[in-house]
Amino acid sequence: AALNRSDSTPVSGTAYQSVPVSILLLNEGLDTLVSINLGWSFNGVNQTPISGSGSLPTGNSTDIDLGNVTLLPGMNTVKVWINSVNGTNDQNANNDTSQFIIYGCDSLLNGVYTVGSPDADFATLEDAMFQLMTCGVNGPVELQFASGTYNSILLNQNIPGTDSVNTVCFTSMAANADSVLFVSYSGVGLTLNGVSNFIFKRITIDAVYGTHGVEFFNTCSNILFY
Repeated sequence: AALNRSDSTPVSGTAYQSVPVSILLLNEGLDTLVSINLGWSFNGVNQTPISGSGSLPTGNSTDIDLGNVTLLPGMNTVKVWINSVNGTNDQNANNDTSQFIIYGCDSLLNGVYTVGSPDADFATLEDAMFQLMTCGVNGPVELQFASGTYNSILLNQNIPGTDSVNTVCFTSMAANADSVLFVSYSGVGLTLNGVSNFIFKRITIDAVYGTHGVEFFNTCSNILFY
């Protein structure tokens, strides 16, 4: 038997609220599974084991509900393991444990945030994009980048909550395009693939050593440069 994260388990949720957790059980053995006992923990604290019975033929899978957890702000770790299958130990211990993260959002982004300095709201562009993609926005967001050189940008998913008013703006903290450079050393400086509602203001997209400054793929809308 093998365990994987279930598609029905959310990747994020509002901090201090309860969310359901499930695990995907796959029968990769030779015998039909008729019983299972699972152990699991949330943020390092063991939870009540889950037992189930039925009939799961070889090659089939099913979701097993573990229960609900209350998210803390930030990373929340769920770990699930097989205690026994068909009343005995699992014969393949290499795939009988699954561990994954559910992110607890303490707020939707709205307003001005700084990026790229030790005392900034986000240390890196990746940190800022993770928060945006995971939690979304409920108002216009402006990311002000500290002076310096950053890696190229790839945007291929829309930010949850954005629209023609609630946009996400990339700009320089110094209000000077020469102070913030997004540089590509081999490819494209800024790639926009099927996204909408982004603004790029007072920054430099540098692809002197790459191929193109900006490339659009598929349908993009409400993209502003100035």
